Amino acid sequence: MPLLLIHLADKSELRREARKRRREVDAPSRDRAQHAIADAIEQHRQRRHWRHIAAYAGTASEANLSPWFNRLGGDVELSLPAIDDDAAMTFRRWRPGGALTIGPFGIEQPPMSAETIALASLDVILMPLLGFDRSGTRLGSGAGYYDRALAFRGARTTAPLLVGIAFAVQEFAGVPREPWDIPLDAVVTELGWIDFHVDQ
Repeated sequence: MPLLLIHLADKSELRREARKRRREVDAPSRDRAQHAIADAIEQHRQRRHWRHIAAYAGTASEANLSPWFNRLGGDVELSLPAIDDDAAMTFRRWRPGGALTIGPFGIEQPPMSAETIALASLDVILMPLLGFDRSGTRLGSGAGYYDRALAFRGARTTAPLLVGIAFAVQEFAGVPREPWDIPLDAVVTELGWIDFHVDQ
């Protein structure tokens, strides 16, 4: 599928196209892709000795991280995003198979009783997305939760590493970047790991 270059005025159309592409990944292809993504994440985790990792509970047509969760041992401390009562995103400790509650937008998240994790203490954050381009621009759903939560990091290439998780069809030739958008350091798809900084 050819990459699309869509301008800022068409950002809503870009989101519609990205959702359409993601939904059209058929079940067998989705399963293979999610296992390939899990392989790539785990290879990087072991090579870079990541221990403190934030991920997400997949919803709708997002690339699901369950194949990777199923491989994790006790040496990894995992957390997932949660939307608090004040509509801010925090990250809470979670173990694969542990309790999850339904938060805003029907997305599963750790319960309020789970420990809150300081983002600056994480090695890497694995993030869902609708679309991405080769400059590291991430197209989210438009609610801005990740951008607000990660504003402390800005454009610096310091911890935590920000890694988008996507199917290859979610890549676009260009995604509009706005001043508050926090760029990604890398994206992993079923085709492999894409670094956006030569020093990684």
